[in-house]
Amino acid sequence: MAAARRRCPLLLLTNLILQVIVTAAAGLPALRVEPAYLHDLIEQENKTVQITVSMTKEQYETANAAGDQWRISARSLHPNVADTKLDDGGQGDDDDTEEISFTPSFNASSLSMKEQERDEKGEKIERYYSLETALTVRGKLLGKTGVEIRLVRMDASPYAPSAPRASHDIRSLESAEAEGVIRELIGTEGEEESTKEVIDVWVKRGGDSERLTRIFVGTLMILIPMANILMGCELDLGIVLDTIKRPMGPLIGMTTQFLVMPTLAYFIARSVFVPYQEYSLALGLFVTGCAPGGGASNFWTILLDGNVNLSVTMTFLSTLASLFFMPLWLSLLGKEFLVGFSSGSVIKVPYAKIGSSLASLVGPLLIGVAIARWKPALAARARKIMRPFIIFVLIFVVAFGALSNLYMFRMITTRALIGGLLLPWCGFMFGCFAAIFARRSPGDVTAIAIETGIQNTGVAILLLKFSFPTPDSDISSLLPVIVACFTPGPLLAGAAIHMLLKWMQKRNGESPDVEKSVAPSSPIPLNLVAPSVDSTAKEAIRLSLPAGDQPHTGLMLDEVQPPPPVVASRAEP
Repeated sequence: MAAARRRCPLLLLTNLILQVIVTAAAGLPALRVEPAYLHDLIEQENKTVQITVSMTKEQYETANAAGDQWRISARSLHPNVADTKLDDGGQGDDDDTEEISFTPSFNASSLSMKEQERDEKGEKIERYYSLETALTVRGKLLGKTGVEIRLVRMDASPYAPSAPRASHDIRSLESAEAEGVIRELIGTEGEEESTKEVIDVWVKRGGDSERLTRIFVGTLMILIPMANILMGCELDLGIVLDTIKRPMGPLIGMTTQFLVMPTLAYFIARSVFVPYQEYSLALGLFVTGCAPGGGASNFWTILLDGNVNLSVTMTFLSTLASLFFMPLWLSLLGKEFLVGFSSGSVIKVPYAKIGSSLASLVGPLLIGVAIARWKPALAARARKIMRPFIIFVLIFVVAFGALSNLYMFRMITTRALIGGLLLPWCGFMFGCFAAIFARRSPGDVTAIAIETGIQNTGVAILLLKFSFPTPDSDISSLLPVIVACFTPGPLLAGAAIHMLLKWMQKRNGESPDVEKSVAPSSPIPLNLVAPSVDSTAKEAIRLSLPAGDQPHTGLMLDEVQPPPPVVASRAEP
């Protein structure tokens, strides 16, 4: 008797595996779920899923003779997004938890026989037996999840090992306990066999919230193109072309913008969100990383005494290049984030919508450039209202955007904050290092670093809202908002330090040595670094320069300190 109880655990393992193979070969009862997915579940509303268990006549007779019993279980993969409740016939079940619900156990006699039917060809379909039950899925919070429905044949085995499995060596256990451990190791956990189905569940926002969002986005589609027209009026194509003639700076900026940032966003999304199946958040971060540089980079570059001409040029070129690079990156790596919880749920990348969205943003910029070129008087009036208009747009975005997107505050998590912080801050760092490695001037380093780290989150949000279906578009829009909130942090710190240093130097009467060059077309390209001269000498220098060769880097002539010998040499015969 003792020998029988101490059978070799390896033989038990082999025996159990053979049992699984034999029962699988015999065929399991079929489990069918209708509908196969729920993509229109609204917050705080319910949807019903019909579950049907069916078996052939042979399966029915075998199961009835063996006295087999089954039960159906259902659980939500993310109970905070949606929960489930199976129809228990009013009996209730002590095994029910908040995450998992069960039906009462049933046997073959509970199934009803279906009469023979004929298919489309007129051939008889085999008689079968079926049982139907209902599953209620309730939407709780905007998001995406899955519901796992499992048909389980109950195990009548009395073995229920109580000690933790991980600490056991099965070679030292009694036969009964070893068999229980082996069952858990191969995944049976007291259930001899089961059939599983997973359905996609997408929870959307209610009608009132979506209506506010449509009004907000529609208004943005009017305001942002108007702002781009004004920005185009401010743009000087002569400066852009002059900067492009020395392409090293723009080339570094374009490389960091459309190679480093998308790659960085991809790896952050893969590390922070994908392991937790937060694909929509990963999509939002990746689209933000693929977006062009933001217009705010020009203002920060001015504040930090960077090369403004280079910044404006990179912003203009990156906006144009985004028409090509954003669809390219989404086609290469974006598909990975457009997945559902069931194997057949895949969202296609809407290339046409992406292209049209970007074209609608780039087009107004070119209109503004044309106005500045052929209607300079109108462009001059537009420049006067640009700053007040941009301030109005910013206030509108913050106020109305917060009102129409209150759902975002409920979705903010620690991982979302980490991902939204890493992207811009790492962008500043990589842009700075790339410019230093290329031996650029301090002004160029400042412009390239700022241009790399500041993304056009408005483009990212509009592209997500108009290109992808809900709830992906709503969830993924959270990341551009977080990125926009975290972007000014290092810049504010840098600006404060920069202004403090300038104030200290001014207080001590010091002047930093900064090389400032006259325009390349000037007949006397001088590196003007010298002690200050009086107003008469400054006026002499001003008159000596050709009319078209005034400094174009934004420097006031009062800042230029020419060496006195140069002025004196021009006065000699």
